[in-house]
Amino acid sequence: MDRVIRFLDHVLSDVKENLQAKRQRILLNNVTDTAVPSIAGYLYHYVNDNILLICPNLYQAQKVYDKLVQVMGSQDVHFFPMDEFISAEMLASSNEFRIERINTIANIIRNKKGIIVTHTIGAIRKLPPKEVLLSSVLTIKENEVYDFEELIPRFISLGYTRTTLVENPGEFTVRGGIIDIYPLTNQHPYRIEFFGDEVESVRFFDEKTQRTISKTDEVYITPVYELVYTEEVKQKAIQQLTDVFNEKCKNLKPQIIEKLKEAFDKDIRSIESYQELSRLHKYITYFYDRDATIFDLMDDGLLVFVDYQNIYNSYQNFNSEYQEFYTDLLLEQKSVIVPEHYRKLDSFQDYPHNQVFLQEFVAYHKDIKFTAIVDFNSRKIEQYYGVLGDFLAEVKRNFDKTYCVCLPTNSQIEALIEELRNANIKHALIGDKDEVIPKVVNLMISNLPEGFELINQKIKFVTNFELYKKVTKVIKYRSTLKEGKRIKDIDELKVGDYVVHNVHGIGQYLGIKTLVTDGVHKDYLQIAYKGEDKLYVPVENINLIQKYVGSEGARPKINKLGSTEWLKTKQRVQKRVKDIAQKLIQLYALREQTPGYAFSPDTDEQREFEAKFEYVETPDQLQAIQEVKADMEEPVPMDRLLCGDVGYGKTEVAMRAAFKAVMDNKQVAYLAPTTILAQQHYENFVKRFKDYPVNIALLNRFVPKKKQDEIIAKLKKGQIDIVIGTHRLLSNDVSFYDLGLLIIDEEQRFGVEHKERLKELKVNVDVLTLSATPIPRTLQMSLIGVRSLSLLETPPENRYPVQTYVLEENDTVIKEAIERELARNGQVFYLYNRIEDIEQKVDKLKQLVPDARITYVHGKMSKEQLEDTMYAFLNNEYDVLVCTTIIETGIDIANANTLIVSDADRLGLAQLYQLRGRVGRSDRIAYAYLMYPKRKALSEVASKRLQAIKDFTEFGAGFKIAKQDLAIRGSGDLLGAQQYGFIDSVGYELYNQLLREAIKELKEADGEQQPLETKEKEFDMKVLVDAYIPDEYIADESLKIEIYKKIKNISSEQDLLDLENELTDRFSTIPEPVENLLNLAFIKSCCLDLGIIKMLETKTYVEYEFSEEASQKINGEQLFICVNETSRNITLKYLHNQIYIVIEKPRLKENYLRLSRELFAKIIHSRIM
Repeated sequence: MDRVIRFLDHVLSDVKENLQAKRQRILLNNVTDTAVPSIAGYLYHYVNDNILLICPNLYQAQKVYDKLVQVMGSQDVHFFPMDEFISAEMLASSNEFRIERINTIANIIRNKKGIIVTHTIGAIRKLPPKEVLLSSVLTIKENEVYDFEELIPRFISLGYTRTTLVENPGEFTVRGGIIDIYPLTNQHPYRIEFFGDEVESVRFFDEKTQRTISKTDEVYITPVYELVYTEEVKQKAIQQLTDVFNEKCKNLKPQIIEKLKEAFDKDIRSIESYQELSRLHKYITYFYDRDATIFDLMDDGLLVFVDYQNIYNSYQNFNSEYQEFYTDLLLEQKSVIVPEHYRKLDSFQDYPHNQVFLQEFVAYHKDIKFTAIVDFNSRKIEQYYGVLGDFLAEVKRNFDKTYCVCLPTNSQIEALIEELRNANIKHALIGDKDEVIPKVVNLMISNLPEGFELINQKIKFVTNFELYKKVTKVIKYRSTLKEGKRIKDIDELKVGDYVVHNVHGIGQYLGIKTLVTDGVHKDYLQIAYKGEDKLYVPVENINLIQKYVGSEGARPKINKLGSTEWLKTKQRVQKRVKDIAQKLIQLYALREQTPGYAFSPDTDEQREFEAKFEYVETPDQLQAIQEVKADMEEPVPMDRLLCGDVGYGKTEVAMRAAFKAVMDNKQVAYLAPTTILAQQHYENFVKRFKDYPVNIALLNRFVPKKKQDEIIAKLKKGQIDIVIGTHRLLSNDVSFYDLGLLIIDEEQRFGVEHKERLKELKVNVDVLTLSATPIPRTLQMSLIGVRSLSLLETPPENRYPVQTYVLEENDTVIKEAIERELARNGQVFYLYNRIEDIEQKVDKLKQLVPDARITYVHGKMSKEQLEDTMYAFLNNEYDVLVCTTIIETGIDIANANTLIVSDADRLGLAQLYQLRGRVGRSDRIAYAYLMYPKRKALSEVASKRLQAIKDFTEFGAGFKIAKQDLAIRGSGDLLGAQQYGFIDSVGYELYNQLLREAIKELKEADGEQQPLETKEKEFDMKVLVDAYIPDEYIADESLKIEIYKKIKNISSEQDLLDLENELTDRFSTIPEPVENLLNLAFIKSCCLDLGIIKMLETKTYVEYEFSEEASQKINGEQLFICVNETSRNITLKYLHNQIYIVIEKPRLKENYLRLSRELFAKIIHSRIM
């Protein structure tokens, strides 16, 4: 228990006494918000370990939840968040809130005690009764018997979606006797292995690798949605809903009934299939005779209201919105059923449970009869912003006050003790059971997030936050949704995909076909070519085939088998690739060979500068800083790409690099893509460097001409240390005295000609490129290993995933979204990318939301207009900014936390991602609405994009988005100005392979020409055994291909054992044809290593033939020992200068491949060459 909570017993003991009785209503006045977590912790430890704490809105609930987790740990604190606007129920939304709610419900119905933090809407939401939720939870234990066939419909009825591979919460799959399932309450999915109907084993597996992590003895499977029902209840609810619908439609016109029926039937289909139930929660009253709230699920709980007056106001606003929303739907004839899925707020007053009301100011509520009113008399305390002298001076002045300094670590306490000693201030270290000593500074280990003062007791609790403005502990949003969906491998093949065969060119993949030749089964990849041509590629040659990935929407030309067309295309591309490789290698060789400047190791000033950073660095940030500084200290020029999400602290990494450069008297140029961004960076740099004698200048087209000339002159003379600007910095009249570091922000916004100018600027300059979603080309260069790459994937404290909704354009949602943001004094970005009618859009919005102050910007405005409008918005003179994609890059407006995007289906993935990064830059939950035109059928590519952006709600997804973009649109010409290049003629994968080979060849060859395609060593294999993957073992084609690729890559006995373990883990016992396939792959790998050129199987023997060259090198004696130790049925013979290993089949009791495997493992270990 936190020491501060223990101390509160002196202040709140009367409240504790009162709460021993029933039906108590206690009002605590003058409770500052920073004291709420400590009071809640006190009530939990001393009064009742089951508390529902209700805040007025989601934003406050989220803050209280974070701080409570800090004080009490996440075990005893749960969150129950709800979307606060009624129309959210119509939308396809991201899942975090639902995952949190299901987690919380699962904890309560298992009688797990704790504090549940919610807000007005979460508290009044109707839920199924506790017994219904309890009966819906499925527990499966090891060694017990269950009806295997009945489990599948049961999972579907719990809302799980059946897939081929389980990667995300809410999915399950069945493979033979194995069930994989991923409950929302789990960090990792379960794998349940059956023998018949008996559970043989239960284990957790990693959804990324699909491998087992650990064993467990039982699984606990919760529903995916809060709405759960049996088949019987479902039929009753559908009947009731249909009756009500028909009754309401009686007097309506047929065409209106038809339109209503279309939407109603969709709802009924969802109910029947147990899908999209979040949207159908509104019908909850038709499913159960009685309902419950989250509080009803708790046993004998305590209700705590934080700021009841505002809870009441929130409820009133919500209620009027609710009425208005459904009235509009009725008037517009979009619905005839008005649901009742929220309770009334005053229903809580009928509960017999004890209730505590925490108010910041003295307040009385006429509808509530309080049994006791207590004055807590607390207030917030001022901040010292790292100036310890101010704090020490205050302590000396207030000698009659008691101070409790709460710090999370011993080292911080020791550092403060040193300061207190030097200032001659009395202090004491307070242990777990010690009492606070009056009128001295008490130092205690505590995770209290923010301090407060108890006026009556003359005691002040001071934390890290007030002393240093540092947050005590990084809290990560607790979500099971770790990374949205796994980005599928770029080369994941599906039937119908275009593929590229190295030799035969582009065709269409038709699937895997098992063919029988001379009684032997074998799998082939079937590919259709021009005309009726078909090509069957043995799966062991899968490396000859790649999925065709070109630029977005590119349809490749299918080749004809046997024509020279493909050869010509490939030769043309090879020539281009060689040129590119040559340029790349020259460029980077020049950098490698050019003596750069080796910066000095960190100085004391550098360490001091870094210590003044006011936030806690993330581990990724620290690593990136380390990597950048290590590069700078090398004598070779740095070329590093720093990829991190919007707001992940890339700028701080850049500032530390800039400081390091300035310490060595070098100049720094910071290139930003837009004027406003340059201005914001300039202001941030000036603020961050204010304590140091560093000259920082801003150069962009808005700086007056005279001032520009002055700056340019000073740059030449070396009188400016850091210059921040737009591409104005790249003008020919700008030159430097001694440029040491170039920082490029959001590289994708600069044209290649700008970047070429940068390359000319100075070859021996260190370059740091910052990007949230780098364009595929820059990412590609990092992945090929041409540039260094640092990744920032950890979100800073208090950043929440942006709640993302994908929906048809809808005025009601737009109005509600804007009003919701305005109600919390926030601002809205409305992205409208059509300049020609942007003014009409603004007028329409003004009619929709008359109270909002709305303005607009677009790229064709004069620079003055653009600048003035953006600054006015930045300074809160407008509520809504209607704009084109001009806001895409980096403008930092922390107060704008709602983004509405019109025609989202027309935007690229990286664009959508960047745009969404404009919101959610503070500690508020942010919302993004991606809208597409009504009744528009989305193209496959557009719907893929919108799906991807919705799935990547987690922070840190920028790098993954860029990789997905690489797959959707290809990587473009690596050096040229063309972003989507000639790659389409051969496809992205082959282009990359050719490029890698060309780079390798040019690096290896000193003027000596080598063929571009490195052919595999010749190996002739003729076998008579079945070696394939039967459908009964793995039915899914894409999984089969994944496994075939892994088999192809077997190059050692360890690889073989690993893959055998993986197959047994994922698909159960390995059947003989698959075992043969594995053994053959291992044997082939050994044969290639040993110089064996042929493997021949006949009805009576199997023969392995060494090449002449290998036969001369072999240690015959060692080989003889290996053969002898393995089996008497293996012999050696020597014929025409070649060694042969012969296995006699008739006398064998086991499969000859197992024997061969054993033999070759021995030969490889004994090193006979």
